[in-house]
Amino acid sequence: MTNAQRKADDKDITIVWLCINHRSHRFEKYELAVVNKMSIKHEIPFSILLTKCISNDESIIEEQLRTEYPQIDVKRILAEDYCTRVGKFAAYGVEEALDSAICNYNSSKVEVLELKLDYLRTEREKKIENIKEKGKNCIEKYGKKAGKIGVLPGGCIPFVHGICISMMMELGKIVGINVSKDFASDIFANAIVGIILTPLMVVPGLSTIMAEAYVETVGEDYFDVLLAVIERSTDEELKDNDIVSKRIKNELKKRKK
Repeated sequence: MTNAQRKADDKDITIVWLCINHRSHRFEKYELAVVNKMSIKHEIPFSILLTKCISNDESIIEEQLRTEYPQIDVKRILAEDYCTRVGKFAAYGVEEALDSAICNYNSSKVEVLELKLDYLRTEREKKIENIKEKGKNCIEKYGKKAGKIGVLPGGCIPFVHGICISMMMELGKIVGINVSKDFASDIFANAIVGIILTPLMVVPGLSTIMAEAYVETVGEDYFDVLLAVIERSTDEELKDNDIVSKRIKNELKKRKK
């Protein structure tokens, strides 16, 4: 039994109904978004109840919900008898909505859990894309720095290596990993420094191009390693520097074979 199950009692919310007047011409989409997000976050099924339904005709708001949110359960109700000059409309729908909530609870719970998984998957994909964009910009920034220093053939090499180490630290921050200067220096010295472009930085006329290409190559290779590590790690594991360090080193070793 989970902690959530142990703490559950008869006061817990098991379903949410968002009530909207059937005769409304519009509804606030942000309200629906908030309820939907709350439903996914807390794993609570929810339905929309269209209230004061005294006509069988599809209303403007009902059509909008059907076309824009076909995945949401929508029910019509008339909570109390409604009297007009031409007669009385008997109340309906409330008991049916309750029965449906009870009978279909398990399947509704599964659906909201599936929605949550889809939501988390989408959010992670967005996060990864954002990280990739930031990483690309970071690598380009340091590449340009190296290109400016590369006007000094040969003498630029120590400075270019220092740029690489600073870049590796910033790339770590971008992916949410705490990369210390000592760790970045160790990784760079033992796994990256041997890239073939280094000797070409002593050639006049090529040093600027090679310095920029060198830094960008280092950045792209290292960033790919970091992305592979975060893809295979939980958020909690990424907070553990020992675990992250081992995984980065292991990933680099695999790529050197």
